[in-house]
Amino acid sequence: MQYETTKASARPRPRAIYDEKISADAVAALVARPRFPEAVRSTAMTFVELYRGNRLLNTLLNDRGRLVISYFALYLHHSYRAEDPLSGLTVSRVKEFCAEQKLCSAGRAEAILMVMRLFGYLEQAPASNDRRVRRLIPTDRLVSQLRERWQRLFGAMAMVMPEGEQGLNALDRQDFTAAFVARLADYFRSGVRLVDHAPGLDTFADRNAGIIILMNLMLSGDASDTFPPTRPVPVSISALSKRFGVSRVHVRKLLRDVAALGWTAPTNTDDGRVILQQPMRQAMLNFMATAFLLLAAAIRDAGASGPSAR
Repeated sequence: MQYETTKASARPRPRAIYDEKISADAVAALVARPRFPEAVRSTAMTFVELYRGNRLLNTLLNDRGRLVISYFALYLHHSYRAEDPLSGLTVSRVKEFCAEQKLCSAGRAEAILMVMRLFGYLEQAPASNDRRVRRLIPTDRLVSQLRERWQRLFGAMAMVMPEGEQGLNALDRQDFTAAFVARLADYFRSGVRLVDHAPGLDTFADRNAGIIILMNLMLSGDASDTFPPTRPVPVSISALSKRFGVSRVHVRKLLRDVAALGWTAPTNTDDGRVILQQPMRQAMLNFMATAFLLLAAAIRDAGASGPSAR
């Protein structure tokens, strides 16, 4: 399958860059920076606030899969070339990608695209002369949603990494956005996952609202506590279910599995609160550090600090 859009052969292999720049040592060094907990709190708030729990989407694919498909859809859109009618964003190319990445079946991928059209994230492109092709294009709604996410992520990154500011300054450039998304697609396709340096977190990464619920627990600490919190935090299954658009059964099982992993412990007072144990706090910090380092690598490769940046 060929998805490359620009001089792919001249680029270093994305997995090689990942192994070099996003090593366990690099993650540990970033976590140790003084303002890193503040940056993580800001990022967690962004994910929780921007999360759009939708029961229909939740029945089709998990959160990670939908986000990756959104990125890949934008990537394919930017790869469109008028001289090649088979290029650009098409249902068949997304289905191939989902099968390649083992995100979901071809049928489920097509259903996801249909729902994205239903909710106004994608629309049919103007008809072409080649009737074999039914190209889709991202709407302003999808692009705006992704840009809002990036803007807030880059702002949090800027607390601890210069690439955050570089990304913010370049975000209004379409050439940067296209290159940035292409690079992220390269990473996803090479097998990179944000849980690589967060043992145990993969148990929850592919569940609907799995990591979002863990982030919400981290944000539930008392204002006078550290971050991540070391004192007990409140837990409400009904509130989590309602907020994130998943069933109570789903939330209850997730919390049971978190406890079984030794990541939470009940308080002695049986007051519905739990204590977030060190393995969970460390896994979430490592997850965020990996995300920052991955985004920073993509920002650098996309030329955010080049001569055309503001």
